[in-house]
Amino acid sequence: MPLFGGGKGKSASGDDAILSIAVAEPTLTTMQMFTTGRAGLTYKPASGEAFEELEHEVRGLLHSGQQATGTRYTVETDEYGYRWVLVADDQFEDMAMGLYVVGQSFIERGGKDLLLAAVFPFTYQGQEVHWIFTYKRGAFYPFAPVPETQRRNNELEMELAAKVAEHLPVEKRLEQWYALWGAPFDAI
Repeated sequence: MPLFGGGKGKSASGDDAILSIAVAEPTLTTMQMFTTGRAGLTYKPASGEAFEELEHEVRGLLHSGQQATGTRYTVETDEYGYRWVLVADDQFEDMAMGLYVVGQSFIERGGKDLLLAAVFPFTYQGQEVHWIFTYKRGAFYPFAPVPETQRRNNELEMELAAKVAEHLPVEKRLEQWYALWGAPFDAI
């Protein structure tokens, strides 16, 4: 029975779409997009015992993952009050799987509406590009923040989306490509 009142949401295949980044990563590398060795999942905290139990479960899963694969993790709260599960590992698949497991814990406990996004930072031609997976849409889109500004490189985002469309489920509706500023990746 769901703890937060919601159902499971999309079909399992939609929720599993996040794993396509692990399959696509070798291809992204051949396209000169290189992982930073970090990734994160962000969600809205909730109140209540059920949410506290869920967070405890998630931390237990992350700790088990760290023991099994060496994937380091931390949980941080950003300046907007959202929580971030941040992971770091030399093995991209381990990071992707870790975030998948965290997301599945939310979904299985009825907390899918609390999930905002999973973020996978890469570098491309000297610029950081975040591949953002939105749980509500079950798709990825590129976010290319311009360093030291609150601007984004829309031209690069469009170029990269076209480049990887056959390898990742890319969000087709551009109005769903939200900027995600201030991800606390320096914490891991």
